[in-house]
Amino acid sequence: MIDPVASQVKTAEKYGTFETLVGDARTLDFPDDSFDAVLLAGPLYHLVGRTDRIRALSEARRVCRPGGFVHAAAIPRFSAIAVAILPWKALNPAPDAVLDLIRRGDPAAGRFPAGHFHTSEELHEELVAAELSNVSVVGLEGPAGLALETVTKVSEEDFQAAKRLAVLFQDSSQIRDLSCHVLGTGQV
Repeated sequence: MIDPVASQVKTAEKYGTFETLVGDARTLDFPDDSFDAVLLAGPLYHLVGRTDRIRALSEARRVCRPGGFVHAAAIPRFSAIAVAILPWKALNPAPDAVLDLIRRGDPAAGRFPAGHFHTSEELHEELVAAELSNVSVVGLEGPAGLALETVTKVSEEDFQAAKRLAVLFQDSSQIRDLSCHVLGTGQV
């Protein structure tokens, strides 16, 4: 696990059974072809610029062996919009910020003061720009994911229904962006 925040690395060391390093996804300190697969679970939504995101994806490709896979998680723009406007008071102090989120994926406020929220098509395009092949993007939690995050108690029946929706619509271009996260995969 690599993270640019030393305190996050220290926390991971306490609980993980893996090597932890302080580092930056845009400049990985590993030789070419070091891993069978690479997972970027966070850097893309913390990198504001497209150039930086493609650089991180390209570094992941570089350290992944030929035939291996790069997996990259992103937060869909629609999910971020829903979180920003569901508490309607968010529109009162910063309507322009919410419009910037809708138009370009720039964070309005909250957990990611600087970062980026993707559309599935944009994530697909960035994976291709990083010279990955056989690219696909799927929704992870499905269209009921945000609803499940807002309730405190979920019955097994509700969970199974949400899971069925997630599987059914995971690669639907019209619905996958309703997930809380999307996962792009490309082959080296």
